[in-house]
Amino acid sequence: MRFSILSIVAAYVAGAMSLVIPQNTTYNETSHDGTQNLTSSLSPASHRGDYHVSYDCGGSIMCPTVKVVWCDLGINRKLIRNDDLNYGAIGSGKPHFGVCHGKATDFGCGIIIQGPSHCVRSGNDMWWDYQEIRQWGCHHCGHKYWGDGCSTDIDYWQSCRLVW
Repeated sequence: MRFSILSIVAAYVAGAMSLVIPQNTTYNETSHDGTQNLTSSLSPASHRGDYHVSYDCGGSIMCPTVKVVWCDLGINRKLIRNDDLNYGAIGSGKPHFGVCHGKATDFGCGIIIQGPSHCVRSGNDMWWDYQEIRQWGCHHCGHKYWGDGCSTDIDYWQSCRLVW
């Protein structure tokens, strides 16, 4: 019995140690001022001409359950890839706020625009945002912060049919 408990503990520790925090990221469980921190330093520019962007690999508590292949399928097969501003935060008046792909039970990976109503993006911009979040080192979930309070988010989505 002691051997099996030891094996379980060892497997748990190995799994916890395999979590990857990308380069240029600082993560302090509790920093000196008492806040939690998982952020990047500011980037001078992204592929699409966004200046002063930042990235993080944060996500919901369900983020580890997101299958990266769902995100890849959503961004590569469901996104409208053109330069028209088809995507925007809720309240922007744009026809879509993101894409989502997942399991038949309807949960999955959503790639969405978040922020105030002025946050709008083309499908090509969203595709590049996705690539930059992945290049930054985020495996499951992540955010690219751009503009004035805007972000492109990759995260677990509880109901893909609600993402249009």
